[in-house]
Amino acid sequence: MTASLLLAGLAMSASEEPERPSELPPLLKTPAAEAPPAKGPRGPSGDYEPGYFYLPERSPDGPRRPTACGPDGRIWIGVGLELAWMKPPTAPPLLRLGSASGTILYGGQPIASPMQAGLRLDAGIWMNEARTIGFDTSFAYFNVAGSDTAIGPVSNATLILPPDFVLADPATQSLGAFQAGLNTQFSTGDVNARTNLFCSADARLDTIAGYRYARLADDFEVFGKRLSPGNDIVRFRDEFHTDNQFHGGQIGVVGEFRRGAWFATGAGKVAFGVVFSDTVQEGAFRRNETVVPTGFFTRPGTQDLSQFAVLPVAEVSVGRQIGDRIRLAVGYRFAYLNRVARAPDLQDSSTSDFWLQSAALTAEWRY
Repeated sequence: MTASLLLAGLAMSASEEPERPSELPPLLKTPAAEAPPAKGPRGPSGDYEPGYFYLPERSPDGPRRPTACGPDGRIWIGVGLELAWMKPPTAPPLLRLGSASGTILYGGQPIASPMQAGLRLDAGIWMNEARTIGFDTSFAYFNVAGSDTAIGPVSNATLILPPDFVLADPATQSLGAFQAGLNTQFSTGDVNARTNLFCSADARLDTIAGYRYARLADDFEVFGKRLSPGNDIVRFRDEFHTDNQFHGGQIGVVGEFRRGAWFATGAGKVAFGVVFSDTVQEGAFRRNETVVPTGFFTRPGTQDLSQFAVLPVAEVSVGRQIGDRIRLAVGYRFAYLNRVARAPDLQDSSTSDFWLQSAALTAEWRY
């Protein structure tokens, strides 16, 4: 009986087993991909976290420091030694041989003066970091002593002072001597505001506007002496002094070109103003114990004259940078003043002109 029940249970289980499906159910759709975020500055996603230190991808744009125009240094001071030669003045014929129309022994041609050394100082400052706006100044001094000329004592030739004064004469056994000398001094200086016009990596060009001063002074002296038989003695002394002072406004350009440690500079300036000329004549003429307060050529007194004048200056130099602060250069300068009074002009009231040329060796310190 028990076996019958077991067999009946197995038959029932077999009849109740479900049928297997002939097809698989469809698959679920793949979810669509999300669009990538738009490009832009990186930053936190979601809520801002105060305790998180955020860094930008790059430094934010801001005011840029201007590029400075060369050469380096906002302050410069220079000193130079110059060897100068100037236009010599011309004296009228003051001494002749033989007669009033004889050979000229002194005068009638330029009075030669030796070359003399001068001193020059320069300084300047840029007022901004770009070195495009600033001020500069310079001063130069020259003291040139003209060579003295001495003739005599002469006893074997006739010496004539114009128009017909006999200074020496063998016929009357008169012994004569003559001497003349010239000293000239020139100085000039300027102060300018300077503004950059063009600037590149190896060159610059600036404009200037300012004030220029110049002074030209002459001291011309003439001496004579005659000793005649009977102890007749004649002496005379003539002195001529001129002082020309120029004051004017100045404009111009200053440029520089650099190639490595080498550089070349140039400047062209012109000043327009007034020259004030003061002339003083004094002297004495003595014959034995009689003294006349006038010289042989002079007429004691003073004369003041003011005239419009022009003073151009041209400069060029070539040099080399030594280290970070020092620059050495050699250069040439030319200055011209179109109206001046020169002492050897004597009684001629007309004015002359003047020029100066100089070769220079300069050293400059920049900071």
